[in-house]
Amino acid sequence: MLLEPKQRKLYIFAGQKDDYLSDMWEYDINTNMLTERFQNVASVGGPEACFAQRAVIDPDLQELYVYVLYQLSVLLD
Repeated sequence: MLLEPKQRKLYIFAGQKDDYLSDMWEYDINTNMLTERFQNVASVGGPEACFAQRAVIDPDLQELYVYVLYQLSVLLD
């Protein structure tokens, strides 16, 4: 989970539920609204389903960087 302090938004990426996920959600603290940004970030150039990832956000450049520790497709090979 990442906080974008200027717009006061939280970004939640991937994880594990019943299966490994590759989704991204945005929570707007000001409006109390949760929005699914991507159902599958891999379809737009992001990593495939993963867990134990680390991320950082640059609010000035409006960029999000994700480092994936465990990717499902690699673990299954």
